[in-house]
Amino acid sequence: MGERQNYIQNSLYVLLGNALIFLVSFVYKPLMARILGPEQYGIFSLIFSTGLFFPSFILFSFNAALFYFIAKNRKNPRYASDAVFTTLVFFGVASVAWFPVLLLLVKQIAPALSFWHFVIAYVIAIGGSLFSILQASQQAQERFLHYSAYNVVMSFAVAAASLFAVSFVGTGESAALTRGILLVLLSLLGLRSLGLFGRFRMPVLRSMWRYGRLVGLSTLFGAGTVILDRYFLAWFYPPVQVGYYDIAVSLAVAILPFVSVLTTTIAPKLVGQSTSNVRVRFGTVALFNLIAVTSFGIALFYYSDIVLGLLLGEAYAFGSNLPLKVVALALPFMSLNALIGSVFLAVGRVKAGSFFTVVALVLSFAFNYLFVPNYGALGAALALLATNVVLALATSAVLIRRYRIGLSPFFVQLGLFIVFGIAFFSIQPFGFIVKTLGLVLFGLATFLLNHRLLFDALGSVFALVRPLVRRWIRPRSES
Repeated sequence: MGERQNYIQNSLYVLLGNALIFLVSFVYKPLMARILGPEQYGIFSLIFSTGLFFPSFILFSFNAALFYFIAKNRKNPRYASDAVFTTLVFFGVASVAWFPVLLLLVKQIAPALSFWHFVIAYVIAIGGSLFSILQASQQAQERFLHYSAYNVVMSFAVAAASLFAVSFVGTGESAALTRGILLVLLSLLGLRSLGLFGRFRMPVLRSMWRYGRLVGLSTLFGAGTVILDRYFLAWFYPPVQVGYYDIAVSLAVAILPFVSVLTTTIAPKLVGQSTSNVRVRFGTVALFNLIAVTSFGIALFYYSDIVLGLLLGEAYAFGSNLPLKVVALALPFMSLNALIGSVFLAVGRVKAGSFFTVVALVLSFAFNYLFVPNYGALGAALALLATNVVLALATSAVLIRRYRIGLSPFFVQLGLFIVFGIAFFSIQPFGFIVKTLGLVLFGLATFLLNHRLLFDALGSVFALVRPLVRRWIRPRSES
């Protein structure tokens, strides 16, 4: 199979898996929020976001180093298992060492979280870190069928178990704890089933440390962006405001794993590649991602009240509507920042990626400090939008200058998104039908602007699928 067909096949594996994950995410969090109510869901959000903050310390971005070195040494079949086990040893020692330090830190910056909340968040962090190690090794080896399968199984299992716990106990703590325990168990099972337990090798640890220490240090600073908005809200407002904001973000960013398909499958191929290869691959991937995320974002922006009413009911309709609209506008910039960040790591531009991670933290702190005290959940959403817009402009400028990537089609599509976003305020008073016509016009304009790219992609998919269909039909006809 040629490289292009292999890339398309891997992308289809991840696309199918992420499509299922998108559906789970879009239903699971609203159901959880609806059962718990805004206040208990706010507590769940604080615990869960804290659990996403801790891996920056206990894993220290070794998953990024793991991905880089396995992809670089993919011809050595034993390297992957030894590198994974070496990472697990480092992670285990770091988890024990950081526990009391992080406990003291959380007591200072998040007094709303009790010791019990901290322990649950730590379990989530351990599970999430183990899953990151599993996914990094699968992605680096281009085992995308396994990558997608484990992603889907994990998403369904965690969602079902968390909802089951909430239905019987009815607290945010029970949902978070169930999620964390399942993450740990399923990640360890995945690592074992794929034979990714090798032996500890000090030379591998040294290599990964040299590559990952700068990324790890910057991530320690950048980790604050994961929790900064929620912690600002918890400092100035009761947990209900955290609940309003978190569900708005959760509904919007549910699309991001779905649109990251091309980024996921292309990243291993960028390791060690020349500037010209990065230029060719990145432009197409960025435009595909943007088409998907602007289409979803503009639909969510137009129909935010309907989505909230159907999925969450009246409890969230008022408090989450405006934050959801603002976060929907931020989606294209968030997608671009994630894409450029993965490119920086894949091509070894660690200093650039680390610098922008720190910049993101500074911007997030400044904008949250400016907006949250006065506007609550809406202020946190405005801070998210402002942070990602400024960061996207800065990273795009560096990427254009360094790799000479032409992003004109990208900015045209982004301009179309902004124009239809502004047009919403003119057509909103005319109701559902006129808003729907506006969305249809956006879809037509997007198709006309990008029809060559879309037809080329469909042609490549059909070329890959056609032989598979023929092989499936032929035995049936012969029988």
